[in-house]
Amino acid sequence: MKYYVCNHKANLSKEEYQDLLRSLKDLMSEYEVIICPSSCYLGMDFPFHKMSLGSQDVSKSENGPHTGEVTASQLKSLGVGYTLVGHSERRLELKETSFEFIPKINCLLKNDITPIFCIGESENVQKKEKTRDILRQQITQVYDSLEKEDREKIIIAYEPIWAIGTKVVPSNLEICNVVEDILKFVKDKYGIKPVVLYGGSVNEENISELKKITMLDGFLLGSVSLNKDSLTKILTKDE
Repeated sequence: MKYYVCNHKANLSKEEYQDLLRSLKDLMSEYEVIICPSSCYLGMDFPFHKMSLGSQDVSKSENGPHTGEVTASQLKSLGVGYTLVGHSERRLELKETSFEFIPKINCLLKNDITPIFCIGESENVQKKEKTRDILRQQITQVYDSLEKEDREKIIIAYEPIWAIGTKVVPSNLEICNVVEDILKFVKDKYGIKPVVLYGGSVNEENISELKKITMLDGFLLGSVSLNKDSLTKILTKDE
């Protein structure tokens, strides 16, 4: 299975979101297309027969007195099948750590929602050639707390922080080297082969080149997923 995960972040009005969904009603893609809208739109009508619904976050708590939170069981009741966990913007802006990620992932798995666990390095780390060390640390902090059968259900999304929204994309060789190390590390340490996506300034101009990286299982899209024309081009572009 190959994936396109569309992270809308805090964008689009209700009308704009509905218009985007309508523009994709005749979508024909060989990939699993996952739309992650702002949480206020999760309960709206969604074309489940064409795409899958994802969320950008989840509470680390179960149902209860947690004002402002949205729990995994609530997401499940809305038809959510995937949820982003550990995105760099939540790490940086809200100072989230594995302390939050682990219970979030456990709540998702308990409700049969697939976690999309985001990892990535800063520009400073990349320049110091410490990318592998940081990514391994991020993986280990979460995976060590899980059973093997739960680790196998997680999708890893590699997003170099310095490439998100910057229009700077690593070369295919650079991405290959990092993804190859992720695959080898997870296999050697945990005995599993993870699903790995790439994200970071993916657009209609570079998608054909990026799709040549055969070890990737898909892509995490940001701002390009907000534009119906650009997104349609990406989703329907030939291999």
